[in-house]
Amino acid sequence: MLAIDIVDVTLRDGIQPIGPWIPTERKIALLHCLAATGLTRLEVGAFVSAGAMPQMRDTAEVLAAANAIPGLRAQVLVPTSRRAAEALAADDDLVADRDAIARKFEFKDFNAAFAFMTRSALLADKMDHHPEWFNVYNKVEVTLATHDAGGVTQNDIDMAAAMNGYAESLGGA
Repeated sequence: MLAIDIVDVTLRDGIQPIGPWIPTERKIALLHCLAATGLTRLEVGAFVSAGAMPQMRDTAEVLAAANAIPGLRAQVLVPTSRRAAEALAADDDLVADRDAIARKFEFKDFNAAFAFMTRSALLADKMDHHPEWFNVYNKVEVTLATHDAGGVTQNDIDMAAAMNGYAESLGGA
């Protein structure tokens, strides 16, 4: 049987051209209505200049609300590498006691989690940039920081983006 994965973009394309400001609470209410229809993937905003697209200035808040809905896979548009750090900071957790980003991935089983770790390890070796990680069965926790720089660098952002892509391709959340 053929499966089709639909990504609804109402919260980005549908509201970005609207002139009067739509309050964040109304966007989150719309998010819940869209999720209630059974959609499992929503593009909930864009990390862009608030001056160019004022309706997108609360994307981080809408993304946080989307990430709290069980079974929903939220994504955002990140059109430039300049906005990547902002997007990662909103989607991933910042580590409280140091300058690092962290993310917890969950896969359908151990094989998918191990495939994710293998792909990530090959990239880490190629980049000579190695993550801190912890794995139990289908869960993988990753922390990224550049130790000699004392915090997050472009290497961490690039690795996080690649890992997010690997996880998505393997059905991870």
